[in-house]
Amino acid sequence: MTTYDPSGLFGVGLIGLLFFAVAYIALVALGFWLLYTVIWRAVRRGMREFHYPKQD
Repeated sequence: MTTYDPSGLFGVGLIGLLFFAVAYIALVALGFWLLYTVIWRAVRRGMREFHYPKQD
């Protein structure tokens, strides 16, 4: 008589959970990087327009 050993299923679930956590952290980091890039470019443009205004 064989007994059911769920350790393989737990291993797959653990690896899947780790993959999901890493992917989620990567997406959050990408979102923060994108937000930082947009804000940084806007600030640089604003500073440039403030310090060197166009003489129309």
